[in-house]
Amino acid sequence: MAFLYAQRTGGSIMPELKAGWTKDQVRIVTALVQRYGLQSHTVWQSFDPVPLRYAYELDPSIARAGLVSGSLPADPVAYVEAFHGQALLPATALVTPALMRTMHAAGLAVVAWTADTPGDWTKLTAAGADGIMSNSVGELIGWISRYNQ
Repeated sequence: MAFLYAQRTGGSIMPELKAGWTKDQVRIVTALVQRYGLQSHTVWQSFDPVPLRYAYELDPSIARAGLVSGSLPADPVAYVEAFHGQALLPATALVTPALMRTMHAAGLAVVAWTADTPGDWTKLTAAGADGIMSNSVGELIGWISRYNQ
């Protein structure tokens, strides 16, 4: 359903490739993205870099981003570059101005998850996050409007 909706509206999707998925499993979802012509509207995300590498091998035109929780990889740039990714998706608590400087110096984006409070949004904006994933989208949109005034 998300594929059809994105195709009809021009929206974007961020399907999660699950840890442990085989190349054949990634091939199935890649074929769906291709079938609906959503390559430029899709960002694969995963906590596991292996399916993200498979995704790159199957269709390098589809963007890839690494989900991170708990702690950052020792070298977050190398982590993302290992699957030819475009972004790191760390848990909100892991985002710092130093991380932002490191990732931006390498030309990589940082989109934090899951930030649901104005305190989180303020912290992430001040740090320079490129994006925020939230369960409180309506509230976040209102906060952004007020922040940008």
